[in-house]
Amino acid sequence: MKIIQKNYQDIKFEEPIAIAIGNFDGFHLGHQQIIKALLTSTLKKVLMTFNPHPRQFYQADFKVLSTDNQKGELLSQLDYLCVINFDQEFAGLGVDEFISFLQNNHVNEIYVGKDFSFGKNALGTIKDLRAYFKVVIIDDVVVDDHKVSSTLIKQLLSEGQIGEANKLLGTHYQLSSIVIHGKKLGRTLGYPTANLALDNQFLPMDGVYLVRVQIDDHQQYYGLCSIGTNPTVTGDCDKKVEVYILDFNEDIYGMRLDVEFIKLLRHQIKFNSLTELVNQLKNDEINVKDNIAKLKFEK
Repeated sequence: MKIIQKNYQDIKFEEPIAIAIGNFDGFHLGHQQIIKALLTSTLKKVLMTFNPHPRQFYQADFKVLSTDNQKGELLSQLDYLCVINFDQEFAGLGVDEFISFLQNNHVNEIYVGKDFSFGKNALGTIKDLRAYFKVVIIDDVVVDDHKVSSTLIKQLLSEGQIGEANKLLGTHYQLSSIVIHGKKLGRTLGYPTANLALDNQFLPMDGVYLVRVQIDDHQQYYGLCSIGTNPTVTGDCDKKVEVYILDFNEDIYGMRLDVEFIKLLRHQIKFNSLTELVNQLKNDEINVKDNIAKLKFEK
């Protein structure tokens, strides 16, 4: 699959294409149904999405469930991932201008969810598209009587319901980020952690999680991930994401970690002393290893 990221004026497809268009935040089961339908087309297949997420363009603190890098990894069966730079000019395209943009790129088929809208102020509808293109509408995916949506997944993550969120995603929720230097307090406690740079990815509820970690697309490890303010050892309110990787002791500063969330082990706790904290960390490690053994047995 070829990845294209450009301003909309610079995107030039010269042959008939079929597209799925949307934000695809999290690439959950509903999004996957749209892509499965797109893959049935006999034309060149294109996922057309946006960077930044349109909500983030208008709301700087908006958090996303997946990065464009993660989307690229998930969509390798397509011919193109087309990421349009979402700027003021693109946001201002009216319905007719947006349709002209699609026509100029030889769009023949469009695959979308039934609540799809487009153009300035989201005034464009599926009915508008059907006047010019073959439009395939994909029904909502329902799991446990709930429509699968990015909003619902965020709610579940914010409540620590990792298993339920993963069910709607069809995979483990994942954070991808670069390892940065921290205060190195974990080393003094016997639990060195990799501190992750925080950007606009959505964070699950504060707590300690069983995770699976991949380092720069290489070997996988299990570990503990702590999300929170470290109330026992720091007095600030800055949220941190730290990963303690089991059976690992290498310099990985500047490398990318892909952290898959498997299970919430416990909530964030403020301990009365560092000794209490270390004892809890030891119990957390035992808990993780017990859970890993169960996972391997279930396989």
